[in-house]
Amino acid sequence: MGAFTPYCEDKNIKIEEKVIAYIMRKCLEGLLFLHQRGIVHRDIKSDNILLNSKGDIKLADFGYATQLTSNRRETVSKVGTVCWMAPEIVASYRKKYDHKCDIWSLGIFAFELAYGEPPYLRE
Repeated sequence: MGAFTPYCEDKNIKIEEKVIAYIMRKCLEGLLFLHQRGIVHRDIKSDNILLNSKGDIKLADFGYATQLTSNRRETVSKVGTVCWMAPEIVASYRKKYDHKCDIWSLGIFAFELAYGEPPYLRE
């Protein structure tokens, strides 16, 4: 299994829309599994989404993941990789957020698949 980053960065590879849709579906299935269990990944990006030769897609690197509970439905820690971080994490210190931050990051990953890099990478 290898990360998607080399495929995103390779300017000779154009990932078709239907392939991106498949990748997004598999990632959403993985996030649904996590979110139903109160787990927030907090670092969704091409480095942390793996692909094997059979087309299996896996979420990886749970070093920034956190567990939400019925008593703690949001968190405030500022972790992740900046270009993929949701605005509510980046914008202000101590602002609460939940699993929806993973959906934002997945959207940035989709952009990365389509255009080769996340928006504002060079800023």
